[in-house]
Amino acid sequence: MPNTPNDGTNSISPKPTIVAWLRDRRIIAIAESNYATIEPVAGATNAGYGGQLYIPLWTRLPDLRHIEWVLDINLFSDPKTDVCLGAAYNKKISGNIVGFTVIGMTNFPTGTTIFAEVVAVGPP
Repeated sequence: MPNTPNDGTNSISPKPTIVAWLRDRRIIAIAESNYATIEPVAGATNAGYGGQLYIPLWTRLPDLRHIEWVLDINLFSDPKTDVCLGAAYNKKISGNIVGFTVIGMTNFPTGTTIFAEVVAVGPP
């Protein structure tokens, strides 16, 4: 799994899975999604992907029984690119799993990995 910029490399600052406890006993949790690697397109003249990019991703937040609200979805690529990843659309929540589609722009190098970090609220 690729690392996000929020991942700690030492034991002092590891990435938390529970970010905060709210007064009504719900929690704010964070988790990384699965990832997708961009494959070469048949007949492409360049070494990357040309055209619109639609990638389905999902995240399971094991610290939540069910997700009440998704606060934020941060998108990342590895290696980091200057190409716009767009946004996460079509969010669907089922239990403690949230699925979404990442829509992006053109010219991602082949082999680029796309993944996300999801912050959500729900009961423990």
